[in-house]
Amino acid sequence: MSNHLSRRNFLSLTASSAIAATVYNAIDAHGSTVAIKSLIPYEASTQAAAMQPWIAQLDEYIARHMHETGAPGMTLALANRDGLIRASTYGFADTKAGLRVVPETVFEIGSISKSFVGLTLLQLREEGKLDLNKPVVEYLPWLKINSKFEPITTHHILSHSAGLPGVPLLLDALLGELWTAYAPGQRFLYSNTGYNILGFLIEALDKRPFAESVRTRMLEPLGMAASSAMITNETRRRMAVGYEPMNEGRPFPLHGTLAEAQWVEMDMAAGSIASTPADMAKYMRMLLNRGALPKGRLISEETFNLFIKPAIKSPFRGEDASYGYGLWVSDIESH
Repeated sequence: MSNHLSRRNFLSLTASSAIAATVYNAIDAHGSTVAIKSLIPYEASTQAAAMQPWIAQLDEYIARHMHETGAPGMTLALANRDGLIRASTYGFADTKAGLRVVPETVFEIGSISKSFVGLTLLQLREEGKLDLNKPVVEYLPWLKINSKFEPITTHHILSHSAGLPGVPLLLDALLGELWTAYAPGQRFLYSNTGYNILGFLIEALDKRPFAESVRTRMLEPLGMAASSAMITNETRRRMAVGYEPMNEGRPFPLHGTLAEAQWVEMDMAAGSIASTPADMAKYMRMLLNRGALPKGRLISEETFNLFIKPAIKSPFRGEDASYGYGLWVSDIESH
């Protein structure tokens, strides 16, 4: 078998109790050193050893990427249907304080949060509390949308096909100034506004705050104990510091300068979850097992098929790419 880290091998790695710990350095092509710490569950040690040639190439690639982009630190988990194979940390979580990324460091997962929103709503659908094709204003009577088109549904918002603006404009919704650009279901337009509305829909259907619903329905059953359903000052001490390009209005060059990003607390559904690599490996395990958990299921097999079913084409991600209910769906090398 070739040890070359091909695209197929990389995809296999990324998709795919005692703890053994290793610490070593990777030297990138420019001579810079990146400290790497890896945690390998004892039960996955044989798999990790078999993958070591590919993993070594992956570590070298990450060290080179960090040097070229100026990224202070990052984290990576490799998982398969059985769970975590290897969790690795690279560089610094806080350059000013000199704090390295460790396995317990929490990172914002950004728009991956949207898939948790989709799963939560599908659970509510299984409980008979939600009709995906019913106008969303029937669940949220306060929601005002100026539109000459047919009413938008939860299905439309989940699939980014509602025609809603991309940026959060919930105040506009409260003032009756939210608008749609085209008829729902006709084309893909990524909308954080729409997913923030879905957070309020979850609260209305589940009769509790959005973050509490996600924690009890998603994070706790998945065993994601180190994760948080909202980003608050309390979670800040465990989180990596965010960095952004010094000159955001220009293309970011190789070896460009990064500056510390502004701290923002976040409890809106479009991107409020923070997690660790080991916890995200648990989420990946559930996805690879199509909704099944070590004990029981998060959602039924039928509902999981609905979750990943292509709802609308998303051509800017590739000619065969589509969007489901909170995640992109595409065929990559027949996978």
